[in-house]
Amino acid sequence: MENKRTLRIVLASPGDVSAERDVVATVVSEVDGICRDLDPPLALELWRWETDSYPGLHLEGPQGIIDDRLRIDQSDILVGIFRRRFGTPMTDADSGTEHEIHVAINAWRANGKPRVMLYFAEDPADGSAQ
Repeated sequence: MENKRTLRIVLASPGDVSAERDVVATVVSEVDGICRDLDPPLALELWRWETDSYPGLHLEGPQGIIDDRLRIDQSDILVGIFRRRFGTPMTDADSGTEHEIHVAINAWRANGKPRVMLYFAEDPADGSAQ
């Protein structure tokens, strides 16, 4: 019997870091290929709103669909990426991304997971990188 574990990673960010989001997807895919050869194997799953959610109606608006699909509270890791934008305001947070981070932090307080990892992209063109 194979004893395989799956590490569920959710990627949260506003729309101005799409290139970084694609890099994360590539890296997770490459690391997943390596981890599947471990003994016991480890599978990495990356969940993103743009690939794992869908348009539709929800009583809580579009974020409600994203929450239902991504199940952030059941993930192992939440990776947040920011550049200049914070995201679109919501009723319970200044952005959907902030809402997702709050969901992850509340789940972490209750269950010890997901691990929350936040990253900030820098633009060499605007002098923010040293």
